[in-house]
Amino acid sequence: MLRTFLVVLIIAVAVPLYATETPLVGKNLLKNESFENRPGFKDETPSDWGSWNNDYNGISTTERRKGQQSVYMNCPKQGDETGIFYTYKKVKPGNRYNFTVYVLNLASEPVKGNAFGELHIEWRKTTKDKDNKDTAAEISRDYGPTFGPGMSSMKWTPVTMSAIAPVDADSCNFVVGFLNKENGSGRFYVDDVSAE
Repeated sequence: MLRTFLVVLIIAVAVPLYATETPLVGKNLLKNESFENRPGFKDETPSDWGSWNNDYNGISTTERRKGQQSVYMNCPKQGDETGIFYTYKKVKPGNRYNFTVYVLNLASEPVKGNAFGELHIEWRKTTKDKDNKDTAAEISRDYGPTFGPGMSSMKWTPVTMSAIAPVDADSCNFVVGFLNKENGSGRFYVDDVSAE
């Protein structure tokens, strides 16, 4: 009887401790995760998303995993990068966040050379500027896997990363980038993005 009570007590204490470390499985923190919401046509950023160097980014209606459209990324010029990001403003320090995207190489113009896509999470902290307005600055960054010339052009492939939010973080950017280190070319597609 005492042994059963001790086992139950250990489980009751251990489960809540473990629960703070597990992601919120099933609840996607991102909006417009399949890039369906307009605006979102060529040379425009999908609704709820940001981008940089967006001459190289756009919306595709010909290649998509689910729904009607996906985002494409063309290889930027040598030494440059491009990408898309989603800003999430309710980060809880110490929580683990999983970030997953599906990618597809363009069969007729695959990623080549020293060009590759990558995932990363930019952790940010909000402070007040001189006009007492909120401003967020990056405090650290966690990198996920890269994907490049070996990426499939036949089926959508999931790429995922996981990271724990640092102590001072209160927001973050979930980022999908395309970098051209040297002699790179090609295009890939991104769809069905999730963060938990």
